[in-house]
Amino acid sequence: MGNFTKDWNESTVADTAQASTLGAVDRANQVDLSDRLKALIYGFVAGENDGIPGCKKLHFKQQSGDPTVVADTITLYAKDVSGNNELYTKDEGGNVVQLTSAGTIGAGGVTLLAGKDLIGSATSDITINTDKFTVAGASGNTLIGGTFDIQSTTAVVGILDEDDMSSDSATNLATQQSIKAFAEQKVRARIFKSASSQTVATGNATKVVLDGETYDSGSIAGSNKITPGVIGYYLVIGAANFGSVADTKYMLTMIYKNGAEVARSVIMSTGTGFGFVVPAVDMIYLDADDYVELYVQSDDGNYSISTGTNKTYLALQKIGA
Repeated sequence: MGNFTKDWNESTVADTAQASTLGAVDRANQVDLSDRLKALIYGFVAGENDGIPGCKKLHFKQQSGDPTVVADTITLYAKDVSGNNELYTKDEGGNVVQLTSAGTIGAGGVTLLAGKDLIGSATSDITINTDKFTVAGASGNTLIGGTFDIQSTTAVVGILDEDDMSSDSATNLATQQSIKAFAEQKVRARIFKSASSQTVATGNATKVVLDGETYDSGSIAGSNKITPGVIGYYLVIGAANFGSVADTKYMLTMIYKNGAEVARSVIMSTGTGFGFVVPAVDMIYLDADDYVELYVQSDDGNYSISTGTNKTYLALQKIGA
């Protein structure tokens, strides 16, 4: 009987009942109805009636299974799930959705209809646990007005599309295209002495004329120098073929950056009538407007630099940012 005054009486008053007993039956029915309705509907307890009808609460008793489909209706009911009474709906199409799970709402997921938004207030959090948040549809967008903060990691503030990664940002992601372009950014060039030998009649450092080209990744070679145009570390290799050098004379090959020497290699001639190839190698950091050139020097004071792609050349290859 619970909190009710008495059990509900389904018996019918006999046709032979005296009129004097009908008042008692009516009063009993009033008590039965009042006991059951005042817990659910406002207005059955003194002081509750403000002229606006309303429900206090609804109790859903646990069902043994899903109800039978009824046309033009949707049913709200309760069913046992692992010992808990959970709330369900079932529509006329037979679609069943679990609404609650162990004290939380949305056990069956929340589906937003087309054109609808899931919006939190400026101070609220939308928490997704153990599963995923999916934006469906060909034109679906996820808009983040602030930072994308994954706990215990760096907050991401945006996505950049920079082929050279010039921003060097610790809080921006890169697009797939820019990552691919940066990884494949093979800045390189090789030039060599082609037309004729170069006679040097001085003991001073002299720039080598390099008028031939083996390869060039992007028109970065010209006017006897290579200007890569991209910031980074470069492997630079130069070589010069010295001819007509007297015995016991030094021969010096130098790599210049922006008109100043940064690397050199030197050997001493042994005998006469030989050609000596003197290489110079270094790893050099270059800005976008820096350039490299090939220089030679000898204390002979009167010698030549021979032609040939395999004799006198300057090559550059980007190897790191």
